[in-house]
Amino acid sequence: MSGHDFQIKKLLSADGPLAKWAGFVPRGQQTRMAEEVTKAFQNSSLAIIEAGTGTGKTLAYLLPALLSGKKTIISTGLLNLQEQIFHKDLPFIREYFGGDFQVALLKGRSNYLCLRKMDAIQRKKVNLFTSPQDKEAFNDLVEWSYVSATGDKSEIESQIRSFIKWENLSSSTDDCVGQNCRHFKQCFSLKARKNAQNADLVLINHSLFMSDISLRDEELGQILPDWMAAVIDEAHLLESVATKHFGYSTSNVELMNLSREIVKAAEIWPALERFEDEIHAFSFHCDQLETFFEPFDSEIDLYREDQVWNEKFAGFLSLLKRQARSIADMVVNADMAQTETDDLGVLANRLERVARIVGFIGDHDQSEFVYQADGGGKRVTIQALPMNVAPYLANHLTKIEKTVILTSATLSANGSFRYFQNGLGVDENVPCLSLDSTYDYQGRTLLYIPKHLPAPDEGSKAFSLGIISEIEKVVNLSQGRALVLFTSYFQMKQAYEALNGRLPWRLLLQNQFSRSRLLAEFSKDIHSVLLATSSFWQGVDVPGESLTTVIIDKLPFPRPDRPLIKARSSLLKKNGGNPFKEYSLPETTLTLKQGLGRLMRHEADQGLMVILDNRIWTRYYGRSILKSLPPSPVTSNLADVAKFFAAEPTRGLGGERSAEIF
Repeated sequence: MSGHDFQIKKLLSADGPLAKWAGFVPRGQQTRMAEEVTKAFQNSSLAIIEAGTGTGKTLAYLLPALLSGKKTIISTGLLNLQEQIFHKDLPFIREYFGGDFQVALLKGRSNYLCLRKMDAIQRKKVNLFTSPQDKEAFNDLVEWSYVSATGDKSEIESQIRSFIKWENLSSSTDDCVGQNCRHFKQCFSLKARKNAQNADLVLINHSLFMSDISLRDEELGQILPDWMAAVIDEAHLLESVATKHFGYSTSNVELMNLSREIVKAAEIWPALERFEDEIHAFSFHCDQLETFFEPFDSEIDLYREDQVWNEKFAGFLSLLKRQARSIADMVVNADMAQTETDDLGVLANRLERVARIVGFIGDHDQSEFVYQADGGGKRVTIQALPMNVAPYLANHLTKIEKTVILTSATLSANGSFRYFQNGLGVDENVPCLSLDSTYDYQGRTLLYIPKHLPAPDEGSKAFSLGIISEIEKVVNLSQGRALVLFTSYFQMKQAYEALNGRLPWRLLLQNQFSRSRLLAEFSKDIHSVLLATSSFWQGVDVPGESLTTVIIDKLPFPRPDRPLIKARSSLLKKNGGNPFKEYSLPETTLTLKQGLGRLMRHEADQGLMVILDNRIWTRYYGRSILKSLPPSPVTSNLADVAKFFAAEPTRGLGGERSAEIF
């Protein structure tokens, strides 16, 4: 056994440094994971580790990373985990394990204040104020900028942010004038990147990681420092983040905002007056994007069987590309003072970016991309998304001789990691380890799947009425304290309209408040009920009595008519695969595991999980789904639910939480 292996075992043993922490109990799963991570660090290899809730996975990879001496990137999918590691886990390691190590938290540029933009507002080159509150909030922000060491928007009090559109003040690649900026040496974004260069551990998110890979792949530079090891936590999110990141996307809102800024610039700078006709023509066409589409609220194919429409839309995008590029050239070649050239150079960069995006989407000649439109409210987004992200990741993540750890609580479906591996292009021979949750699901939870409800495909009205009635019965037994997750906004709204006023508990609805406030209200009002959709299936952490029941309306199968899903399924079938078994079913299983995982966030938690979809009992795939879920007792009898809650006091709730080691 190597020295590091021995060190890890000793650190996590009953007589190690953690023994000083009251209530600490060594966990075999945590030690096993730490040993596997250590091996990958020693061999500069790739490892996939599924660590069930309660394993203590962050400590199991942070300790080997620090012991290795390798410069390590820690990437997370969600902000909650990133902040937990930075503000809780790493200070904990310093206190109990010691060690002289440096850590940097590096976020995307949009999180940092741009001093040049703030200066422009102060000098009244830009006017953002529509009320006295705006002006007061801006003055508070200026005062904050003088004392802030990071310029990170998370430091600003919410009441200041609420009066200010952060995008008008945040740093961005398109708006940056580099060393020509008078604030270059004080730049918050640049300082954060310099701190990352000097750190042993660099905390980032998946999106920033993908940005760095993209720049390196195109040999355009880099965002992150060179690293020898990377730990990708919440790795189940990596494929979807990479898909969006390596695609091309713009919207009618982005185009209209850009056109308004160009029109405003032409009014300020006389040198642009002679381009007035071209600028107004571009502005007019930017407003026309949404006129190509009837109102819709989901993804649809951008190009259709209607060849006339296709040619018309592609021609429209081609015109936008030519206009954007032409105005960019005019702006760059205008005879202006240096400061004005810098400001307009920013607009030229944005015009070039838009020209590149609409040109790629308009050409629509890359067979490995899916071209789609995404609607919602008055916003229309057009996209070109890659069907396969593996080629983008191969040279910088999955096929390199460096340490790479891919970990999450949900990576396997029916005992197999193949779906996850295929999505990222990971070789089959890469070692995969699955560690069960340490929580007592057998003794503290119950899974209720009724058999009597109509199946979702037997008529939406009958199913809808059936599940609303069942939700009411279950929530009355649980005395509220429930998170109800829906697979569609329509079903969520129907349930809210039917149950609002019928339940004796407070009913909360997604989008009623901001996400953070909604979760705060739900946590504070112990007997409340929260109805939500896809964005609440993960990243919700409400330990304790407020979340005692998780109800899921139906199995979250991906919609087969969504362009990306349709294209990936077709490609799989073309290559001899089975789209349902190899794509839809594992995707559904992993999403379901994420949703049900909202219940047990701590060993002292307990409660009920409910799936209101009888296909688990009636379809051949039901058994494989059940096999992948937490090992809870399963029932189809509502009377068992009543008994479960009647026995609740005997199991105890809450209590000491000091033994929870990340």
